[in-house]
Amino acid sequence: YIDAGQSKDITFRIWNNASRIDIFRPHIDYTDITGWSVELLNTPDLAISPGSSSTYTVRVSAPITAQADDMGPIVSPKAMSLRSSEIITGDGWQGLRVNSLHDLSLQLVDSPTTLTPGVPMMLSIEITNNGNGPATAIIDLPWSPSTWVWWALIDGVNVTDGVPLSVSYDLENVKTIDVWLIMPSLEAPGEFHEITISVQPEDGNDTNTSDNSVMFEAITET
Repeated sequence: YIDAGQSKDITFRIWNNASRIDIFRPHIDYTDITGWSVELLNTPDLAISPGSSSTYTVRVSAPITAQADDMGPIVSPKAMSLRSSEIITGDGWQGLRVNSLHDLSLQLVDSPTTLTPGVPMMLSIEITNNGNGPATAIIDLPWSPSTWVWWALIDGVNVTDGVPLSVSYDLENVKTIDVWLIMPSLEAPGEFHEITISVQPEDGNDTNTSDNSVMFEAITET
C-alpha cells in the first residue's frame, strides 16, 4: 500500500543462469496512468557471474489526488545483455494500491444558548469528508454527563451510530446533521455548560485532528 503523494521503491532481481559472466543494462516498461510516475533509479551496468544475481530499483510515485484503492501502474522489468544484445523481460508487476487516508472536519452550524431540562434541544453540525475514500463518521459528546441523552438525525433518518460520507466527486461528502440533546428534568438551574461535539472515522485514524471537534456554551434554564 502507498499513500497519495508518496513514493515506494521496488527492487527487481536479475539472475544469470548462463555458464559465463555477463553484463546487463536495466530497463523498464510501465503503463502510463495519469499522475503516477515511474523512475528507474540510477544504476551502473550489472556484471553478474554464472549462477549469481544482482538487483536494481524502480521508484513509483502516486499522485496527491490518488483515491483509496486505486491501483498503481504495471511495471515490466527488463535487462539487456551487453554480450548478446538480447533483451530479457520479467513478468509485469502491479503490486501497489493506494491507502485510505481519513480526514474529517466538523463545523458548528447552530446551537442553543440555553438548555431546558427534560426538553429535547436541537443543534446543527456539518461534517465534511476531505479524505481520499468513503468514510463513516462517528459523532460523540465526549465530556457530557452520562445522564444526558442525545441522538443524531439527517432528514429524519437516525445516524447516531454513524454518518456515511462519500468522496468529494460523488457529491455526498458534506452532510448537515441535527443533534438532539436532553438533560434530566431535575438538572440544576443556572448551571453553565461547555459542550464539546467530536467526530472520528469509524475505521482508522484521522490525519488531521485539529478540526475534529467543536465546543459551544449554554446555560440551564429554570
